[in-house]
Amino acid sequence: MYNKIEKRMKYHIFAGRFQPFHLGHLEIVKQSVSNLGENDVLVLAVVTSIDSGNPVIDNEFAKNAAEHHLPERNPWLPIVPLKAVTNLVSNMQQSGRILTMLLPAPDKSWVGIKKWFPEDRVWIIPDAGEEFDTQKAMFYKNQGEKIIRYSESTGISGREIREFYKDSDYDNFKKFIPSQIVDIYWKGERR
Repeated sequence: MYNKIEKRMKYHIFAGRFQPFHLGHLEIVKQSVSNLGENDVLVLAVVTSIDSGNPVIDNEFAKNAAEHHLPERNPWLPIVPLKAVTNLVSNMQQSGRILTMLLPAPDKSWVGIKKWFPEDRVWIIPDAGEEFDTQKAMFYKNQGEKIIRYSESTGISGREIREFYKDSDYDNFKKFIPSQIVDIYWKGERR
């Protein structure tokens, strides 16, 4: 009898609000794709503040995450970043190995997330000097998860890009957003 050994799928999950998805995020996606194994899939997950009803795992992390979901830090409805990353992925060579989705806040939905991604999970966390990214990495480590930290070279934060948007400074805004998705954000539905 022939026994086929099947390799397990590994999910590389890059979860963020993507308010907006910028060139630094794109660098991380490219690094992630180049490191995918044969059976690996990259998941670009737009995190929403939706509460699945599961208990909060880490109160301190939940408090900090809630601050990141305040309206002033999220000018676009979650459908806008989802549309943007989906559009971006459709134009990439490796698009068949990249999934896009909305994802409820991991600190409030951990049980469900483990069911959605039952195989091996690796969480991709930017390494751009942001304290919240360090907290995210610790949250996942405390859940027994694997993480990968990727650096990016843009040196700009989403907060700065949102200021360009708030000030209607299209010229500076578009410098930091992948060209194929600039108008998705600029014209996207606001909160």
